[in-house]
Amino acid sequence: MEETLTTLEKLSLFTSNDAYIDSWETTNLYYLAKAIVLSALAREESRGSHWREDFPETKPEWLKRIHQRMNPDGTWRSSFETVGVTRVIATDY
Repeated sequence: MEETLTTLEKLSLFTSNDAYIDSWETTNLYYLAKAIVLSALAREESRGSHWREDFPETKPEWLKRIHQRMNPDGTWRSSFETVGVTRVIATDY
């Protein structure tokens, strides 16, 4: 994940002043990728398809959503929203 974040930072150096839709879409994809990686780094557990070698267990305290917001100065802010559990569905694999 850290390597991906470093790669994204390098990619952010390639900018364009062109008013083309491709440039706009690429910028949006960059921001989306950065938000996903920051959220993945913040979640210190494995849950569903999000598996981390350094945090292989699922932890009840991480039953929450992670929100990413970019501040006007370009820095990112994480916030967390606890998810209420109303029922547990057992599955056999």
